[in-house]
Amino acid sequence: MEESIAENPLKQKLFDYFSSFSSVLIAFSGGVDSALLAAVACRIPGLRVMAVTFRTPLVPDQDIRTARAVAEELGIDHIVIGQDFADIPEILRNTKERCYLCKKHNFEMLGEFAKKNGFEVIFEGTNASDVTGSVSRPGYQALLEYSSFVRSPFAELGIFKSDIRKMAAEMGLSVAARPSASCLATRIPYNTEITEKLLKTIILAEKKLTDDGFTDVRVRYHKEAGSRRTFARIEVAPDQTTRLVSPAYAEEAAGYFRALGFDYVTADLNGFRSGSMDIENPD
Repeated sequence: MEESIAENPLKQKLFDYFSSFSSVLIAFSGGVDSALLAAVACRIPGLRVMAVTFRTPLVPDQDIRTARAVAEELGIDHIVIGQDFADIPEILRNTKERCYLCKKHNFEMLGEFAKKNGFEVIFEGTNASDVTGSVSRPGYQALLEYSSFVRSPFAELGIFKSDIRKMAAEMGLSVAARPSASCLATRIPYNTEITEKLLKTIILAEKKLTDDGFTDVRVRYHKEAGSRRTFARIEVAPDQTTRLVSPAYAEEAAGYFRALGFDYVTADLNGFRSGSMDIENPD
């Protein structure tokens, strides 16, 4: 049963925050953060609200399907906008400015859409865990530059990821426990060109592991310096690493990955780590 607002001070803070606006456009991935924003917005009497999802080469089709399904679950008006980054080659060249440039582009597009359609403000799902952690988040600088019309309710109110999951569960959201997702570019080292073929390979590799029951799956792509040999570095939830490296499963998975084109298949014994490519590529 959904907990009443009065019994949850954080939820009350969110409702009060939302109630100060007349119309809201939500940057919507279908993950737990944006889903909770949308769920709260839909419960504010008289608030005009719409969710917008970007379809890009860096977002798997499954994530778009999830966003559509969650929007339908919430009963929120939802639109998917496609973009190919043809006018921003630095993104596909995968420079260290990639995330910043992508976020900047998205916020500009959202701003134009909001202005054209009469929305007062844009909400996005950055939370207090994101801005207080040690993981590099270049896209956050773009958010700060557009803070006059792009707001981050969770970060502003000091609401952490654990709080978001708890509230999402209390409100009965299907994605309350959904693992965090990230764009496919986070699997590829900086300055390695992002190609359609490489993205497809990573998608198929991660789908294999997910279909086999692993969670928090990331397949990081690496290339040996001075050669054409490639490595897959697999991250899964830490408590699943033992199964991943068990002889029976490892042999099967390695064969599948080699068929996709990887020369070597490795398991990261640390398990899933958000931003692990940034750890390995310091400034």
